[in-house]
Amino acid sequence: MKYFLISILLFASAVHAQDNKIILPERTFGPSPGSAWVIVGPLTPIEPGNLDTNFHIEQGRVIFQQNKVNVELYVAAGLNFDTKGYAWNNNVALQGGVKANRTIEFKHLEGVMTVGGAEGYENRWKANSAAAPAIFVEDWFGWNAAEEKASRFPGESWAVVGKNIAPVERGNVIGVVYIEQGYKLPLHAHEARGRRMDWALVPFIEETYSADSLHYDWNNFSRTGAGLKVAMAPGMEFGASYIDERRFQSGLHAAGFSVFIKFWKGWDIRSKYQGSY
Repeated sequence: MKYFLISILLFASAVHAQDNKIILPERTFGPSPGSAWVIVGPLTPIEPGNLDTNFHIEQGRVIFQQNKVNVELYVAAGLNFDTKGYAWNNNVALQGGVKANRTIEFKHLEGVMTVGGAEGYENRWKANSAAAPAIFVEDWFGWNAAEEKASRFPGESWAVVGKNIAPVERGNVIGVVYIEQGYKLPLHAHEARGRRMDWALVPFIEETYSADSLHYDWNNFSRTGAGLKVAMAPGMEFGASYIDERRFQSGLHAAGFSVFIKFWKGWDIRSKYQGSY
């Protein structure tokens, strides 16, 4: 059976929930969806001159499918490190569990709502390590995808709330909300392969809000950005942005320019469908 699965890679690592290393959607056909992605860049002005590298891989197996609802077993691993050695940016994270997904499609909008539970392990090698059971609720919505021929206003939003999604912070409830809206410049969009885009130049604005129950500084912030990116189909984008960030606990405030590059690849190990939708 063919189905369309969009799932947020929640446990890319604890760091992704804590410091907004952008969570990418998995968009893969098939009964055994998997994906891998890499993000590189100085992603927060609070840490000037710091270069973050984040890698994630996930493999799932759908055990129940009914219309737009499925239940999936999955395993995931993440590796994250930076150039300044902050403990929260340097870790290995592992997770295995089950999640239920409800996909949503309406005109130019597509999305998913997910609830799940898993056992997670995190090793912050500059601090400590821990294992803990995690529960989470999340959603992702995207509209007017940049690779679509007629699209001019691509955007996305996601939100996640979970307990123990950072096992080292056992008992902590972390919530993050993100929204991005872009405008695809028509003079710079190259049309190819029907509705797909080889690349598109996209100015964008974005907003992130994060909070937790244990009041760790890196989990409690607002981050506003505006920038320009080149979106390449499938699975690659790079660009630059100006970011303004405020930390609620410490009162730290910083702003500055950032550059980033992102790669994503999706697959299904038991299907002919490969890559992004």
